[in-house]
Amino acid sequence: MSVIIVIPVLNPTELTVKLVRELKTYNLNNILIVDDGSDVSCKPYLISAEEEGAAVIHHEKNFGKGAAIKTALAHVMNLPNIVEINGIVTADADGQHKPVDIRKIADKLKATNRLVMGKRDFKAEQVPRRSRFGNSFSSLFYHLETGGICTDTQTGLRGIPKELFNLALETTGERYEYEMNFLLSVGKAGYAIEMEDINTVYEQGNKGSHFHPIKDSYRIY
Repeated sequence: MSVIIVIPVLNPTELTVKLVRELKTYNLNNILIVDDGSDVSCKPYLISAEEEGAAVIHHEKNFGKGAAIKTALAHVMNLPNIVEINGIVTADADGQHKPVDIRKIADKLKATNRLVMGKRDFKAEQVPRRSRFGNSFSSLFYHLETGGICTDTQTGLRGIPKELFNLALETTGERYEYEMNFLLSVGKAGYAIEMEDINTVYEQGNKGSHFHPIKDSYRIY
């Protein structure tokens, strides 16, 4: 059985190519990049990622991270070897997720066949204050909505088992709100969630993130 690493990306950089290259050293060879309407100037990085062994799907324009994940899910579900696939692991393309942690989530997914969430240490010094507050609020929101516990609701490093593919495709939302909506759907449906400790990385204060605190938080909540 195998896991496909899904990397939604908007305007990739050399970090995206570096991630693909490093994932291969961890024997993670099934890599799918969804280019969510990147600027034409970023095309060389997508070509380099393909040369490194990743498959690339293109959106003609920017639809949002949620839409990119759904595109990846639909693609995977139509693969001829779908019966041999455990699920997908979603990872960010901006250096937030270390290959060693992506491997850890993939292994946990194959071992448990549950939704696996990467859990960061929000007490770490490098965590921006807005991220610390945002996660505390969203974790409380998740508990109030589902009665369950999820200590890192905002992590983009997630292992999604094949059993949850249909639920993931049916979840509403096209941008960042999609990830919270899916998490709520999983909790309300009674599926178990596995939390796995990962490295806490915020490159230059999360400078590479496309998350807009006000606009995207409004969509989420």
